[in-house]
Amino acid sequence: MHHREYLADGGTTLTSALLALEPDIPDNTSTTATLTVGAPATVSTIGTIGDQDFFKVQLVAGKAYEIGMFAKAGGPTATPLADSYLELYDATGAIITAADGGASTTINTVNSGFDAILTYTPTRSGTYFVNARAFDNAPADGTTGDLIGDYSLSVSDVSGQPRYVPYYSVDNPLYSIDWGSQVDGTVRNPDGKETGHITGNPAETADAKGTGITGKNVIKIYFAKAGDLYVTEDPTSPSLPPATVAVGAKDFELKAVWTALKEFEKVADVVYVETQDRAAADFEYFTYQGTPGPGVSLLGSMSPPQEKDEGTALFNSGDNRWNATNLAQGGFSFVTLIHEFGHGHGLAHPHDNGGHSGVMRGVESEGAGVADYTTGDFALNQGVFTMMSYEDGWQESPYGNAPTDVGYGYLGGLMAFDIAAIQDKYGVNEDTATGNDTYTLKDVNAAGTYYSAIWDAGGIDQIVYDGARDALIDLRAATLRYETGGGGRVSYAEGVFGGFTIANGAVIENARGGSGNDKLYGNAVANTLLGNAGKDLLQGGAGNDRLEGGAGDDWLDGGAGVDTLIGGKGGSDVFFFGSDIGASRDSILDFGSGDLLVTTRKIVDSDNDNVIVFGRNKVLDLGNGATVAMKSEAGKTITTLYYNGSYSEDGVDYYLYSLSKTAGTAGFATKLADYDLA
Repeated sequence: MHHREYLADGGTTLTSALLALEPDIPDNTSTTATLTVGAPATVSTIGTIGDQDFFKVQLVAGKAYEIGMFAKAGGPTATPLADSYLELYDATGAIITAADGGASTTINTVNSGFDAILTYTPTRSGTYFVNARAFDNAPADGTTGDLIGDYSLSVSDVSGQPRYVPYYSVDNPLYSIDWGSQVDGTVRNPDGKETGHITGNPAETADAKGTGITGKNVIKIYFAKAGDLYVTEDPTSPSLPPATVAVGAKDFELKAVWTALKEFEKVADVVYVETQDRAAADFEYFTYQGTPGPGVSLLGSMSPPQEKDEGTALFNSGDNRWNATNLAQGGFSFVTLIHEFGHGHGLAHPHDNGGHSGVMRGVESEGAGVADYTTGDFALNQGVFTMMSYEDGWQESPYGNAPTDVGYGYLGGLMAFDIAAIQDKYGVNEDTATGNDTYTLKDVNAAGTYYSAIWDAGGIDQIVYDGARDALIDLRAATLRYETGGGGRVSYAEGVFGGFTIANGAVIENARGGSGNDKLYGNAVANTLLGNAGKDLLQGGAGNDRLEGGAGDDWLDGGAGVDTLIGGKGGSDVFFFGSDIGASRDSILDFGSGDLLVTTRKIVDSDNDNVIVFGRNKVLDLGNGATVAMKSEAGKTITTLYYNGSYSEDGVDYYLYSLSKTAGTAGFATKLADYDLA
């Protein structure tokens, strides 16, 4: 197609008129369109489905080359090519290799989302051909591409240069938020220690930058004074003022900045030192008087390491959203602040290809706004999982998000994906929360209520709720995989715009509910789950757990491991044994007349008389090596139960047993509904 030439970084146009190389770039080796190694990127367009653009290029034997094809925003048609595909041919027209954007291949080991980067070292000097086209998903309509749009194409000599190797596999969600760079002078493991989130990074010595601090990465920050001049290194950037004058940071801004940076210090081996020497600063916080409100102004920006204006945080203090209320921890503008500092540390958006990052799986643009995206596979692209998302707060909340002008209800710090990526870049802080800590769910929507990810380096810890709302507490940490729970699971009290997730590598052992109808979920270690009043659902998971329902009708499921189950006084409790219990011996300490023992595997009744007599050692054989010992509320050993019948729901068969011959299955469907199990 017709093409234009731009600077290699996609910046200033060198030639805006159409070049007279070819009216249309041929789709074969007859082309006269050329690429020059090291020249500015060529911008062209895949204008029709199946279109291919062939370019000649001269390569020298033994040199290493990188050929990059990138979606071009602001190109000739204003439609970036969404999924690039590159092919390299020799002088005879025989294909040598190919690179598919967004997928690992033996050739394309350096990916940037759906852009394509091909590396090649020729064994012969001479003419080669580069074919630039779109990726093909539907061979039925041809095999040379299914998309149209603008792209930039360049060839670089990278001989002797360190080659960028992604830290993460493209199958890891963290690949989508890793810009691929770090603050100058920092290392990945400055103290040589790791707890919880094990990165495997070797010990290195960080630059103390004249502070004498050891075992930490030192990052210096300068707060621009009123009258300081800022001139961008990239005057073509639409997101940055080319030059502006600082107005100076107000006290509420300084408080917000230090609060945000302390959140980084909690999780990583990094410490921030204020400097008055602007030239020595790694970060510069700069506020200017810009336009006043949303839709007409940029609220904030910060350039990542190894980019133009790296480390410069620019915030528009003239915007009416930049105020003490919104910049309080958990306020809507605090999210912007900590998000931009994420960029400053080398994090990228999950919805685009910033730096060397890819796009989080399943994330697509939606709606009329330029900053509106889907939450992607397993709904991982949302604020409660990463502060780098544009999908603010908890998008999957059963009661929505907080208003944006109240100063609470959004993020209070780094979330699980962010914590893992920052720890991988700067080291794990093993000194945070090493005692026996209690994390209390908020009961009110007010200042100080927000979502946060727990990073806890040791001790026996608990998440608790002391109110009357229905609460959900989930002790399972983020898995960092493309799956439900990959970014963590939200613990919250119904109707409150705040709660916790748990970072990968952190272990919280115990949970306690309030007086509402609570749901408590354990993890793989030994948990103590206390339901208290209300109709509570307690699921222990793996590990040797202790479950206490408390007052009310409760459902207790110990899961795998050797578990102790206590229904609590009063109420009609269900003691559930599913297929995951394994070969272990559990104990029920207070089985009463109104309680049920429920299994998904029918207990053997040798006499077929619906009377289940316990076996040797006075334990009930549940099959496959699983047993349970039972005591009454008075502490007496139980040795007989009665089979009350079965009930099926959603393909699951439930078998009911109790102390009553005539209990039947009436009301069991209601119990399933009460605990959202139906």
